[in-house]
Amino acid sequence: MRGAALMSPTHVRHEDRARAEAEYRRLLDRSPAPVCVHDGQVVVYINPAAIRVLGAASDTQIVQRPIADFIDPASWAGVRTRLADLRGDGDVTDPAEVTLRRVDGTTMDACSVAAMRISDGRPMYEVIFDRIPLAAPVIDDHRGSAPQTAERRLRAVLDLLHDGVVIMGTDGRFEFTNAAARRILGSNADDLVGVHHSTSGLDLPLFDAQGQQLSFDAHPIRWIQRTGLSLGGDIVGVDRLDGKRVWITGRGCLIDPSDPHNSSVLFSFTDITEHHDARERLRHDATHDWLTGLPNRVHALNQAATSLVTTGDDRLSAVLFIDLDRLKSVNDSHGHPVGDGVLRVAAQRMQSVMRPPDLVARIGGDEFVVLMMGPTSSAEVEALAGRVHTVLSADIAIETLTLQIGASIGITTVTGTDRRSLAEVLRDADTAMYRAKARGPANTSYFEREPRGAAATDPND
Repeated sequence: MRGAALMSPTHVRHEDRARAEAEYRRLLDRSPAPVCVHDGQVVVYINPAAIRVLGAASDTQIVQRPIADFIDPASWAGVRTRLADLRGDGDVTDPAEVTLRRVDGTTMDACSVAAMRISDGRPMYEVIFDRIPLAAPVIDDHRGSAPQTAERRLRAVLDLLHDGVVIMGTDGRFEFTNAAARRILGSNADDLVGVHHSTSGLDLPLFDAQGQQLSFDAHPIRWIQRTGLSLGGDIVGVDRLDGKRVWITGRGCLIDPSDPHNSSVLFSFTDITEHHDARERLRHDATHDWLTGLPNRVHALNQAATSLVTTGDDRLSAVLFIDLDRLKSVNDSHGHPVGDGVLRVAAQRMQSVMRPPDLVARIGGDEFVVLMMGPTSSAEVEALAGRVHTVLSADIAIETLTLQIGASIGITTVTGTDRRSLAEVLRDADTAMYRAKARGPANTSYFEREPRGAAATDPND
């Protein structure tokens, strides 16, 4: 605290600014767009993408050299004029064509945008640039005419954007993709333009936020063309041509709203895969046990509460309470790390013998619960309990040890006319489990409900 008290507000501001500058520099380093920063005279920073475009091996070949060394003399006057028009922090030039000079002396045409940033009271100029891609053929009698120039400029500007931009025709084929779209979708222009995206779903399948593949009729293109409305804000998964799934969010609209059925559709989108994956990890961690990877108590209770009041294949039909036998002696004799290993193996084995609709969860310590879903016969309940006993009675190898455990299982079935609350259902399964445990290791006990006032019985008694 004394050190903190001695720090002046000015020092704190300097530290905050230094951290912000470092974070900003980190973002620029990762940017796919070439970025250069200069003070009007010399280059003070260049990111890896710009180093590659200018043909340099490292930033040492560019930083601290005059900015004029990398601009063709024929373009230098125009560059200075545009920079002189920038008056304050945040001012930005219009996109402009410029001829750049690479490290090896060759030149290239590029499109650039410059922004002024005031740093320590003096102007700095952040320049985003990239080579001008070859324009698609334009039917025109005069080469180099205004339509060609306008198209080249438009494509160059779109390629400088960080957001992906695509145009899709009424047949679902890509008509145009900018550089960011190709990067996000893991493709180059030749891979995407002409690809049929919306019929078979085999090229670039789309998925909703729950991971369900969108049908042909639910495809954004069809929705926009059918309604004539813009679409935006949804999160969509896209399987790239290389099989990797990315998550994007953005907007789509008709290019010609007056003729929706024949209009191409413009989409702009942002890659949010990193954010989506981080959120999914947090969601998984909140609902799953850290040690075994199984659903945790909270998730199991929520699932049981929902399935207890529904019908059909999602209806809760039986609950199995499982308590591992002899785990305490394993912990006492060999330590908790070995006991944790036993828990992980036990969880994997139980998971391996579940039916597809059923859920097994760890609810704490050495206790697990199984929720059986959908129409379930007494024979299926008995068979599942038998499979659990079989896999848990087999030897478990942990490091150099060979260990044996088992399980005590309590079962209560749930009928369609069951009026018990969730707490009562779980209590009854727990009661049956303790009855099984009282008989000795590796036993199963059923909770059987009797008319009001009668004691619970067990078919094994």
